Amino acid sequence: MTTNTTNGVVLKRVELTASLYEPTSPGPGEQMRFLATTNATGTIPLEDTWAEAGSPIVPGYFLFLNAPPADARVFEDEMKKLLPPAPTTSAIAWATSGASPSVQTLLKTKLNNSKPCVDGNTELSLPPGLEGAGFTDNSPVLSITTDGFITGFVITHPALTSPQSNPLGLILPMTGSFVGCVQFQGLTSQFAGPPIDESALKNLANVSIDPHNPLDTQRNYMRFTGAEYVLTKRADSYFITPAS
Repeated sequence: MTTNTTNGVVLKRVELTASLYEPTSPGPGEQMRFLATTNATGTIPLEDTWAEAGSPIVPGYFLFLNAPPADARVFEDEMKKLLPPAPTTSAIAWATSGASPSVQTLLKTKLNNSKPCVDGNTELSLPPGLEGAGFTDNSPVLSITTDGFITGFVITHPALTSPQSNPLGLILPMTGSFVGCVQFQGLTSQFAGPPIDESALKNLANVSIDPHNPLDTQRNYMRFTGAEYVLTKRADSYFITPAS
């Protein structure tokens, strides 16, 4: 989705459907739909689909698709059969839209002390051979905002108190050219030497994964930042420190 500096991202109802919405100004190649689970009229600002506390005005499911549905009404009916009917707060799914629509990954959400979080440990469904990524039960889910408009979501850790100003965790972009991807920073020893005693050298990398298009090198990558860290085990604890 592209963001209008005046009113942010806006969703419009897909023609001939009852509650399936799409961006009014999608980004290049973007295939995101929103399945509203309550009645809505007219267009929906993206901000109405999410709340940092409690239930949003229009809860539903953000659907990242592999391709546009050939028949939107049939696709809507199939998604309603496959997804739980009434999420307390909006949830996220990666789904296919072919002749037999399916849900590859459902990231369910719930409210924990009125705050949205992940509902159950969830593994991101990826083609065989790719390294996995997952979402941990009770991990907070927060919106990322710019000038008051939502540009993405971050699944983070309870100890991180200000992810909106400095989002750390698994990021789901909702604007730009990476809608439908999962992005994060991670430590890898793929190109480091073998561990020495109780320590191992790790490279910090920026990672992007597109579950639907794993061969697209523009949307799937591991880019090294140049920063290195040392992972050290002491007794039953692990410590990460910058490499000197």
